[in-house]
Amino acid sequence: FCIVISVSVFFSTICCVIGCRRLKVMISSGRVEGEGKSPPELIHNFPRITYKELSEATGGFDQLRLIGSGGFGHVYKGVLPDGTHVAVKVLHMQTGNSTKSFSRECQVLKRIRHRNLIRIITACSLPDFKALVLPYMANGSLDSRLYQHSGAGLALGSSDLSLIQRVNICSDVAEGMAYLHHHSPVRVIHCDLKPSNVLLNDDMTALVSDFGIARLAMTAEVGNAGDVENMGNDTTNVLSGSIGYIAPEYGFGSNTSTRGDVYSFGILVLEMVTRKRPTDDMFVEGLSLHKWVKSHYHGRMEKVVDSTLVRALRDQSPEAKKMWEVAIGELTELGILCTQESPSTRPTMLDAADDLDRLKRYLSGDTTATFASSLGISSSTL
Repeated sequence: FCIVISVSVFFSTICCVIGCRRLKVMISSGRVEGEGKSPPELIHNFPRITYKELSEATGGFDQLRLIGSGGFGHVYKGVLPDGTHVAVKVLHMQTGNSTKSFSRECQVLKRIRHRNLIRIITACSLPDFKALVLPYMANGSLDSRLYQHSGAGLALGSSDLSLIQRVNICSDVAEGMAYLHHHSPVRVIHCDLKPSNVLLNDDMTALVSDFGIARLAMTAEVGNAGDVENMGNDTTNVLSGSIGYIAPEYGFGSNTSTRGDVYSFGILVLEMVTRKRPTDDMFVEGLSLHKWVKSHYHGRMEKVVDSTLVRALRDQSPEAKKMWEVAIGELTELGILCTQESPSTRPTMLDAADDLDRLKRYLSGDTTATFASSLGISSSTL
């Protein structure tokens, strides 16, 4: 009888050991499988800041510290205890999507690192108060430098941005957007690219900002390899962006894509050339910024180019004048190509960044810089 009991205990022990090992294997497999399906972890953490610290940094959110506002909320200039000058972006909590917008912007900013994209310093998240702390940009937004604002000290209808500065800014924006679309750990569709969302630092380097409605994306399984499709369901059949910059296909229910960002970038480039907003009162009855510029492209460019650039062009030497004419023509053609009606005919942001880099080198005196590329841009078309 004792032998029977001993044998039974022995086999029971063996069964328990085998069962435990199988259970461990199943749990381990489940973890691996789950890790493969889950989104990337947020590996870049940033310190939190209290409401009191933000209030002290901005003088109690003093209106004299207000440097920007919009549908998202207000932006205040602040100074942290260590002397760092910052921009404090306080979100409107009255709007239903404010929490989602705050969360999305935090998610995007944690994942991206590029010299032409705004970075996050810290954040404050309370049930009734949410704010992002960002680097302070001394030269404001591209919108404030391109268009006349009260107290700017410029003649009405002029801008202090030179042609070379405009080319450099376009190049910076293209580099940042190319990173988001093609090189970021998690690909991002910005969805709201426009001059007011491009900030300029001390040395006039441009940084793309405001990722409140951006979409984290994954490479499409089918179709063009350069396209990126939306991962979420909240963008389907919803117009994403600002009036004048929204890609036309979005109006027909298309999902957000990188090609939509390319369209917005093209509008920005055309604005840099013409200093005309896409929402200008002149664009009525089917006329758009794209159509207006394209109709004047061959032989009548002086009628659409910003008068500030035209006046500056007259003061150049014959050699410099020729280079400026080439640069303006290249910018114009790039803007036209990026704003074509069909998404499939638009270049990628990598194409645009490459051509703008060549244009920068051409303006700096590099005679080897050419414009023959996938865009089909060539100075012989002028």
